[in-house]
Amino acid sequence: MERQGERISKIIDFLKTVGKTEAIFLSLSVIFLLLSLAIFVSSSSLLSKKDDIVVAKSSDNEKIFIDVGGAVERPGVYQMTEGSRVKDALISANGISASADRDFVARTINGARTLIDGEKIFIPEFIASSQASTVASGRSVLGTTNNIVNINTSSNSQLDNLPGVGEKTIEKIIAGRPYQNILELREKKIVGKAVFEKIKDLISIY
Repeated sequence: MERQGERISKIIDFLKTVGKTEAIFLSLSVIFLLLSLAIFVSSSSLLSKKDDIVVAKSSDNEKIFIDVGGAVERPGVYQMTEGSRVKDALISANGISASADRDFVARTINGARTLIDGEKIFIPEFIASSQASTVASGRSVLGTTNNIVNINTSSNSQLDNLPGVGEKTIEKIIAGRPYQNILELREKKIVGKAVFEKIKDLISIY
């Protein structure tokens, strides 16, 4: 009987030990779940803030519409990014055409001006005097010609008219398009200094 009593006592002690272990395990499980929930909530909050930042950033790149007309290669309405410049709109229209009044463009068009949504850019055509004027020497002086070459859109034959520009240079010019300014011919090592000095007054980017 005493032995049975000892056995029962040991079993009761063992069960008490098991109960304490389960309680500790349960407590640890609850703590782990609470920590996991806290981390999840924190991560969700950060993702939400990140999404807000992305949306705010995308709103900075709003689109505007510009009407480009007159003596340009492709007249039409163009969708531009807010903050774009006049020169960007002219480049989108493939530049000014051969018939454009380049003196007017040089005097009047500010390529660095920021575009305004809904505005129109109009490039007038060049009107040459067809009547020759006689000078004292008896020679005839024809009206001003307009032979500026657009390095962004001109054909091989048009580029070939430039002094010092051969077939290989023409291929380099076409491969290097588009250009934001004529100085890129030097920056991209397409032409040397001597050739650039010869053609710089005969070329444009629009």
